[in-house]
Amino acid sequence: MAYYLGHDAVTTVGAMPSPVVDSGECFHVPSSGTAQVSFDLPGGARPTSVVVTAFDATSGADTTYVLSSVDTSNGVESPQSSLVHTADFGSRVMIALDLNSNLPPQSSSASYYLTFHAFGAFQIFCAARVTYTL
Repeated sequence: MAYYLGHDAVTTVGAMPSPVVDSGECFHVPSSGTAQVSFDLPGGARPTSVVVTAFDATSGADTTYVLSSVDTSNGVESPQSSLVHTADFGSRVMIALDLNSNLPPQSSSASYYLTFHAFGAFQIFCAARVTYTL
């Protein structure tokens, strides 16, 4: 099992002002934008579950989460879960991603990461728990 916190997230796309990581290690997205968390799993690891802890603090705004992999030899990205939307929770929640079946093992042709895209202000990513088999 591996854990990733807000300070592991990296802003990737969008006109997002500088995000804030609070004392609870949560990554605050102050406006729309996309960020990623790279999962540094051991070679041969196959994710069996990904649970995101998040907080949707703005009515009418939401965030999408998806697990993907990238082939580092050619840059081809592949979604490895269904897209999950937050829904104005108003409190911290745990969201289990629905993973694809038969995920490839972590290797140079499959490096895993979580992408989250905020549609509006005050969307907060706190953690991801990744369970995997070797």
